[in-house]
Amino acid sequence: MAEYAGKIPVYIGKNPIALYTHQEDAIKTLNKEVSPKNEFSGLLVLPTGGGKTLTAAQWLMRDYIDQNKKVLWIAHRHTLLDQAKESFQSNAYKNILKKRNSFNYRIISSIHDQIDHIEAEDDLLIVSSLISENGLNSLIKNWIGKNIEHLILVIDEAHHAIAKSYRQLITTIKKKVTNFHMIGLTATPSRTSQNQQGLLKKLFPDDIVYKIDLRTLIIRGILAEPHFE
Repeated sequence: MAEYAGKIPVYIGKNPIALYTHQEDAIKTLNKEVSPKNEFSGLLVLPTGGGKTLTAAQWLMRDYIDQNKKVLWIAHRHTLLDQAKESFQSNAYKNILKKRNSFNYRIISSIHDQIDHIEAEDDLLIVSSLISENGLNSLIKNWIGKNIEHLILVIDEAHHAIAKSYRQLITTIKKKVTNFHMIGLTATPSRTSQNQQGLLKKLFPDDIVYKIDLRTLIIRGILAEPHFE
């Protein structure tokens, strides 16, 4: 079970991963817009391949985990859970986590660790969206209920957040946290129907925090021109 939970050491030196300009700009905007004293629910919009997960992970490491605040990351596919953990681990360097020598993580899903194994000392929980009602109650009792003042919820592929199961999870957690922060990551912040767009706006009332389009990243040479067959 060690591969699904444990302690990630912070390496001495500088992170060898250099962010692109748009990722640095996104982090600067998040720092400006997300106040630690107020509730916040907004979207980070980057095209597929634009580095949403890496950008969010580095920002969360600097502004939450390094400040002893808790991070709850929700995703709907197992590969996204593993990808998130790898992004946090790859950013575990002293120029990012300046106050800590390590942090604790746990991945929860049907093929990873179990939700009743959560410990209050876990700094980062990466959890499948397919969480049962009993699982949600356990999450609140054993973790959220003990970290009610310093918690951010991250919804990966946030356009899925309009689903009933997501909305129930978000509403339940929001009621338990003193200053609720939520960031949605997506390449597609809108849905086709007006009703779905309205639901997304209600869930993320602070709207889009930062956005860059596919064409801009292609022009900059970061992404390739797509060719459809």
